[in-house]
Amino acid sequence: MELSKIVGKQVYIRQLQNDDFENWCKANESKEFRVMCGESKDSKPPPTEKKKGKFNKMVRQESGLCFAIIRRKDEAYLGSCRLHKLNMCDKNARLAIGLLSDYFGKGYGTDAMKCLLKFGFNELSLHRVELRVLDFNKRGISAYKKCGFKKEGVLRENAYIDGKYYDDIIMSILESEFEK
Repeated sequence: MELSKIVGKQVYIRQLQNDDFENWCKANESKEFRVMCGESKDSKPPPTEKKKGKFNKMVRQESGLCFAIIRRKDEAYLGSCRLHKLNMCDKNARLAIGLLSDYFGKGYGTDAMKCLLKFGFNELSLHRVELRVLDFNKRGISAYKKCGFKKEGVLRENAYIDGKYYDDIIMSILESEFEK
């Protein structure tokens, strides 16, 4: 499936391409990113061949519909986002996003999520998009709320990281709640 380019205020998202591999690795190798994904802060990034295999699945859209996040003013690669666990019968999907740490706190993630939601609701005719976020990811939770996500539930002590349990918060947004 050829994915469209979706333009936001500060960023646009476009289909992930082979040329994005090096930048994608930078985002996925940061300690903060790995902890936000439920890994230990001391965990080592997977070997290059394993990363390349995962990345190739994303480029081929075998891991959902995967996009690069690009800053409009200078074409800088900021991170990636995707809709995965797509269920077209029930018209729902799960959202995931990851930014390079240099771009945290500048509104790029919120803008990219709005682009991704616009694609999901307008192009795929989804009814519902959900995500999971660890309870200590206050910046992420704030960005999700700005996009219209609502807290739906908690998977108590669902993630074990560095000797401590954390809650997974389930958030979702319905098509009728999305401000287009």
